[in-house]
Parts: sequence; structure tokens; C-alpha cells
Amino acid sequence: MAELKFMETEDLDPKMFLCPYCGEEERIGVHSYKERLLKCHGCKLCFSETKGTVFENLHYPMWVVVLIIKRNLLPLAVEQVTVPPVY
Repeated sequence: MAELKFMETEDLDPKMFLCPYCGEEERIGVHSYKERLLKCHGCKLCFSETKGTVFENLHYPMWVVVLIIKRNLLPLAVEQVTVPPVY
């Protein structure tokens, strides 16, 4: 379904993450694709892709969050940028 393409999640790329516990950059692997968990092979701890962010304890898919932010905050930003005409 092409119209639902925005709901698909991207694959996890361990190279894009740092361990939030020990700071390891190189030895990060995927622990679970289904639960979107990563594992640091330095300290042996698992973490989610949102660990240490404002989205950490959010129990909604990221596409829902992006949709709500775009729908609710984008009109506010446009209104704030709009300059009233000078007469």
C-alpha cells in the first residue's frame, strides 16, 4: 500500500548509535529488530533507539509522534513567522 508508506519504520543501523551507558561507538549490535533494541558488546547492556532522548518512555510509534507534531506545531510556526502587512 503506497499510501501507508509513511507508517513503515526504517531498519536499525547500529553504526548510528552510541551506548548511553559506557559511550562505546564501535561494538554496538542489534539485539531485537522486532522490539528495536540494540546491545552494547562493551558493557553487555541493551538499550532502545530512543534511550536518552525526549522520546524515551513514549509508547507510540515514531510515525505517530511525527504526524502529531507536524499537524499541531507546524501551523503555529507558520503563524509566528507571518509578518502582518504594513499600511
